Amino acid sequence: MLKVELKRRSVYIDLEADTFPNKGGYFCRVYADNSTDFELDSFTISSKDLAWDKNKLDKAKKIAAIKVKYLFS
Repeated sequence: MLKVELKRRSVYIDLEADTFPNKGGYFCRVYADNSTDFELDSFTISSKDLAWDKNKLDKAKKIAAIKVKYLFS
């Protein structure tokens, strides 16, 4: 679970490996708390965005954090 600090609160992102047709990408769920009781949003990170990176999960976490900051700021 990835914690992202926003101006007024924190949100939590759960990243899981995606399946066809985005195999190699990630499906991300955004939660209001780390107990995953209240889902705020969800999105995918395309496998194309991670194609040339050796550590795909680290790159996906960076992309997810940027996207969440953009969506919730």
